[in-house]
Amino acid sequence: MTLPLLGSGPLVEPRAFQALPHRFDTPAEPRTLMTLPLLGPAPPAESRTPIALLPSVQHPYRAEGLASIRASVWRRVQGHVLHRNKVPPPVGVGEDEREFDYIEGSEKGPSHWGDLKEEWAICKNGDMQSPIDLSNARVKIISYSDQLYTNYKSSNATIINRGHDIAVYWRGDAGSISVNGTEFFLKQCHWHSPSEHSISGRKYDLEMHMLHESSDKNIFVVGAFYKIGHHSDHFLYQLEKDIKQLVDKEEERQIGETNPSNVQTRGKMYYRYLGSLTTPPCTEGVIWNIDRKIRKVSEDQVRLLREAVHDHAERNARPRQPRNNRDIVYFRYKSRAKPKH
Repeated sequence: MTLPLLGSGPLVEPRAFQALPHRFDTPAEPRTLMTLPLLGPAPPAESRTPIALLPSVQHPYRAEGLASIRASVWRRVQGHVLHRNKVPPPVGVGEDEREFDYIEGSEKGPSHWGDLKEEWAICKNGDMQSPIDLSNARVKIISYSDQLYTNYKSSNATIINRGHDIAVYWRGDAGSISVNGTEFFLKQCHWHSPSEHSISGRKYDLEMHMLHESSDKNIFVVGAFYKIGHHSDHFLYQLEKDIKQLVDKEEERQIGETNPSNVQTRGKMYYRYLGSLTTPPCTEGVIWNIDRKIRKVSEDQVRLLREAVHDHAERNARPRQPRNNRDIVYFRYKSRAKPKH
């Protein structure tokens, strides 16, 4: 199995290193770079920036070696993906969300999800749960040319009121995202308000998740943050009429051909880490790719997404989960359309 968590290239880009202050938990390790199919090929020695040549800074920063990051991620993947004892449900299948809620103190609330069903136990005892805080003080900066391509296309879609959120499911081939040679096919997208992930403690007004699935059932989620502004989000604008038809109705509507490229998630700076689904069954081993760019959404659009489900909760965002010393990688690349052969 190949999971494209990291690619290849220079360890640290000096400008990015200075622009994002942080203190790493462990010192750099002078090991030979490992070459793991899991993480892509190691860069040639001459392309790496030696720690000693990094620009001087005001604080005693340390850059973690790519080898130690790869080794750490490899150990976690072995323990939580290769040997997980439950196969996650297909992300293209609509979940019944009436069996849990987001109301704190409720018997079905987030703190009790792991008690509601035996197969949901990992919600309370897992050590790679999502969401987490993407604190700048915890990330490991790597700059390289990541091999990430998007190849989305229009396909018939259905919009569903799932009880706690609004989701769009693509029923045909809506294309894919290719990450370091592994193809993940787009299945659905949905929204949480406020955002589930945070950056250095700051939450945003809305977070969108685009769920992709590989042929061997591994899950890759692209996340995007939104804050309320004067402009509406183009993709949500196209869906507003259909969302209004689903207010207070836990049902679905056929919306015809819908182009996921209109979501416009192709940013240049991303956080990537190994986590879980943020709703039951909280399956671990999910690869998260969180776009650093903050997009705009109108207040009316955020309100519509919450009022449509009418679940008596002010939010549909799971509380922050412990990081548990997981690696969070921050890197820059240009996401681009997949070359046509």
